[in-house]
Amino acid sequence: MFKSAKKIVFALVVGAFLVACSSGSHEGKEKSVAIGVNATYPPFEYIEDAKYKGYDIDLMDEIAKRADFKFQWVNMSYDGLIPALKTGKVDLTISSMNITPDRLKSVDFSHPYFVDQNVFIKRKDSDDITTLESLKGKKIGSYLGTQQEERAMEVAKQVGGTEVSFKDVLGAVLSLNTNKIDAVVTDGATATNYLKQYPNLVRFYTENSAGEGFGIAADKGKHKELMERINKAIDSMKEDGTLESLAKKYGLK
Repeated sequence: MFKSAKKIVFALVVGAFLVACSSGSHEGKEKSVAIGVNATYPPFEYIEDAKYKGYDIDLMDEIAKRADFKFQWVNMSYDGLIPALKTGKVDLTISSMNITPDRLKSVDFSHPYFVDQNVFIKRKDSDDITTLESLKGKKIGSYLGTQQEERAMEVAKQVGGTEVSFKDVLGAVLSLNTNKIDAVVTDGATATNYLKQYPNLVRFYTENSAGEGFGIAADKGKHKELMERINKAIDSMKEDGTLESLAKKYGLK
């Protein structure tokens, strides 16, 4: 009986050891990572046929494979992304978010994976709008919580215009198309996408974005090991041409 008891104890110890080994230390293996996204921003992130699609969506799928973690999407408003990180509702966010000094005060960013420009668009029949200065007395639309919203506010203050924030970029574009506002500032890729859909709209001013490029965000000081793996994945995708291939797939090159 004593020998049987020893065998049982030994089996339990070995079993516990195997379970501990199989659990691993990677965050992705322990639990699914919740990733916040605002899927209203084609060609980067959008929903079509009840599926998430776009550059950022494909990018995260590939990063997860290379960095070895599972994840699920959490769709929300753009201005709710950083608050969701701070409250722990999500672990990461990816949504064409520019890396800026102000955002770096509250969140950590991955290495940049895409660099874009600010583009101002107008209706083709707005012959009086040719420069930023000509936006004096005009309504300038932007997308709530974005770097472009900050830029629209700056321009409106400088030239004496009015900044109008919208919940999503489509709302801003539709308002421009129906004469409710006079111009919209957005990123270059999104501008190109909507100019194809609305041929009566045209770009009239382009400038470099204030940020370092688009990055994946995590709450300050959290998920460090996961972010290191994500950075390695992004770096490898730059080196092997995957980022360039994705950009070409979505008409960004």
